[in-house]
Amino acid sequence: MADQIQNASQSPGPSKNNLNDNTNNIGAQQNGESLENNNEHSNIFMFKEICGIDDETAEQLLQESGGDLEAAIHQFFFSRDHPEILENQNNENHEELLRHRRPRQPSPIFDEFNDEMRALLNQNLSGAPRQLPVQRAPPRQLSWIEMFKALVLLPFRLFYWTFSECINFFYHFLVGPPTPPAIVNRERNNVQQRDFVNVVQDRILMNEQQNEYNRALAIDRQKAEERKQLEQQRLLEERRVKEAAERARARTERLCRKREEIKANENLDEAILASDPKSEIIRIRITFPNGVHAERRFRQNDSLERLFNAVFIHPECPEHFSLVVNFPFSRLYCAPDWYLNEFEQKENDEVVVANQNGILIKTFAECGLKYSANVMVQDDDA
Repeated sequence: MADQIQNASQSPGPSKNNLNDNTNNIGAQQNGESLENNNEHSNIFMFKEICGIDDETAEQLLQESGGDLEAAIHQFFFSRDHPEILENQNNENHEELLRHRRPRQPSPIFDEFNDEMRALLNQNLSGAPRQLPVQRAPPRQLSWIEMFKALVLLPFRLFYWTFSECINFFYHFLVGPPTPPAIVNRERNNVQQRDFVNVVQDRILMNEQQNEYNRALAIDRQKAEERKQLEQQRLLEERRVKEAAERARARTERLCRKREEIKANENLDEAILASDPKSEIIRIRITFPNGVHAERRFRQNDSLERLFNAVFIHPECPEHFSLVVNFPFSRLYCAPDWYLNEFEQKENDEVVVANQNGILIKTFAECGLKYSANVMVQDDDA
């Protein structure tokens, strides 16, 4: 700097103006050097606070990283676990530094203006919370054409930026979104409420589905039980019908055989009655259920069983029947024991001719039947 002042004093022309220009250049260079020193000390101080190391180590790591604080921090934490990588990286950085080292060139007038503005901003914002500085590469030197272009476009850019800021301000002031904290809190509350509502709805839906399943299962079980009962009743009814049909068939066969036996005996009795005209004869007029009439003759001292046999062997006689006198109205108990036994086993153990059990079969005279009588045959199965 002393050489520059001496050269400025010995240069020809208006020495006062040259001296002022040189003095301004020297002051700008001093300000730039002081700004660089301040940045370097600030980086060292922040590096010490972050990593907890001494001044010498911090300055060494910053020099090895080319003044990049982020790279120095990364190198410090990475080299603690891998010292051999740190040594290799230091050698590579030293060779790279020697390869690309070149003298500092004088900055143009805009760079000096930017440096001064940056220094003022750093001084004004020194009370703000300290943040991690970002090391940027030195700006590229502008050519005279680029400088002229920047000066020409400066008013247009100023107008564009101002107009854009005004539009954004009015837009956010009038129709802009709510503040981020309100959005975050509201969305968080909405998410929690939505999750709670979803859980409650899921539980309600699960309970409804379980209740529907239980009701459907109960209905299915009831229907299955009803079908089972109906099937059992149907099988029982079929078995009863089959057994009743089998009993009726067997009874019909037995009655047919018995009817043939009785018919042979009755023919013999008719012959005996015709050969004995002196006995007292009674005429019985028999009326069957279908309206057919028949007449038979008996002795007054004959048993009523002969009347039963005469009715039983008639073709129009039903299998299960009883005899009634119409005048005076009275029932004739004339069925033999074998006939009563055939019809005692009925459904629910019902005995149709129970009134005759234990009663002896009387004769015609004992029943008050003389000379003639009208007897009606009743179908007990009708």
